[in-house]
Amino acid sequence: MQITYTKAKQTTRGGRVWLENKAALESAGFMAGARYNVVMVKGVLSLFLNPEGTSKVSSCKRNGVERPIIDLHSKAILDVFAAGTSLQVRYVQSLIAVMAVEQEEATESTEQQSVVSRASMTV
Repeated sequence: MQITYTKAKQTTRGGRVWLENKAALESAGFMAGARYNVVMVKGVLSLFLNPEGTSKVSSCKRNGVERPIIDLHSKAILDVFAAGTSLQVRYVQSLIAVMAVEQEEATESTEQQSVVSRASMTV
């Protein structure tokens, strides 16, 4: 299982959750073009791979390399997560689960990501 963090965003069309971690998405089987279904239950947004799914993993090329992207964008997202909510994203085979994180955990995650970003800038 891989875990990443993101935030729920507010847009004019509703809420948005953007997932673009190539390694994590592909390790869970969410390759560019894969179809999936989205289910929102009890504060958890779940994405299940399904060849007949209603949604599709999009893609974008960066430096000639295709990378999968999931852009969840709907008013229903704001029914589950308020804008600005820190989210934990768990990737397991054929499933992605998105849930709100506790404030303490979100702060630790942000601090860790900041340290990693600063370290990579000094290399």
